[in-house]
Amino acid sequence: MKLKLVLLGVVLMSSPIYQAVADSCRANILDGFDCTYDDGTRSTSRKNIVGGYDTTYSDGRTSSSRSNIVGGLDTTYSDGTRSSSRSNITGGYDTTYSDGRTSSSRSNIVGGFDTSYSDGGNSSSRSNIVGGQDTTYRDHEGKRW
Repeated sequence: MKLKLVLLGVVLMSSPIYQAVADSCRANILDGFDCTYDDGTRSTSRKNIVGGYDTTYSDGRTSSSRSNIVGGLDTTYSDGTRSSSRSNITGGYDTTYSDGRTSSSRSNIVGGFDTSYSDGGNSSSRSNIVGGQDTTYRDHEGKRW
């Protein structure tokens, strides 16, 4: 289960920053996650044979990720954008997005991740009782989004 939560963290942090952000995720029977986003969008992911996840969003978007040799995921989105993450020494991930933005996370004591984004925002997640994570986001001024 710990590995699954770590991979969920990578999936969440690999999402493009400019899109809706996941507020809550739960494990599903596809060995993936069902997530609800702050704008009402939902997604369902399933584990794929290349060590990543194939995700379908309720607004029609899709993404596909694969594990990489640096302990993270390389993700391609249906709009052509990409992200690549790598594990870091704090138990989290450093992610680079195709538009030049970056994020860096570290594991926290509540089974989730604390993440800082290059635009000044940050997020904090915690594991929940349904095998997923609940996440709170704040922009560069500290406002929740």
